[in-house]
Amino acid sequence: MGAFGDGASRKNKRSAAKKSGEEFGDDFKGWINVNLSDEEKETFGKWFEGAAFWENFVFFASDGCSLSVKPNTRDGGFLAVAVHRRVASPNYGLGVSARARTPDVALGRLIFVLTILNREESWEAVQPMADPDRW
Repeated sequence: MGAFGDGASRKNKRSAAKKSGEEFGDDFKGWINVNLSDEEKETFGKWFEGAAFWENFVFFASDGCSLSVKPNTRDGGFLAVAVHRRVASPNYGLGVSARARTPDVALGRLIFVLTILNREESWEAVQPMADPDRW
């Protein structure tokens, strides 16, 4: 598949399923802000309608990402958030968010962004962590 069709394939060489004895934690290192290109935004609709969304949803949940969707009271619509909780992951403690008018699209956008970040083993190799002291 294409660059967005199967973002989990690189990591599928090793099992994403939780292994016995694996540690999960609650530390938070910071946010990763991803600015999508026009091409990536155009690709989202077709990607979201296909099987890749569900395959990647299962992959990231199984890999240790805590996923949530809630009403976005600040701006309206919905906010989807992922924080990696598997301690052995290079992405442990990193968070990503996405917004949309509906909860399904917010979750879809979040999984799409995670798929883009997952092009490398470390999300920070794709996009550095945001400066926590920005104004």
